[in-house]
Amino acid sequence: MSDTELTVSHPMVLSVRVEELDFNGLVRAITTEAERACRELLGQAIRALERRAMARQPGRWVNRGQPVRHVWVAWGRTAIRRTRVLYRHTGKTYHLGDHLLRWR
Repeated sequence: MSDTELTVSHPMVLSVRVEELDFNGLVRAITTEAERACRELLGQAIRALERRAMARQPGRWVNRGQPVRHVWVAWGRTAIRRTRVLYRHTGKTYHLGDHLLRWR
């Protein structure tokens, strides 16, 4: 894996009850489960990015908690947990994943 790549593994397993569902109900059930899996994958990817940055420069940041942010993504509104850090060199506090991804 190169220095610019990040690999996050997630078993995309969708469990859907098909009893008493018509076609549209089945599509809605699959969509709901796929959205759940995508939320998990997005959260895992952001946390992995934050962990990798903190491991490379362990003395640079101090963890200040993990608040939740609600955002709109391709599959709808979702909540993701983000690591809030104190940058030791400047004393500024910000969300590390947001900073690394240049996300406002």
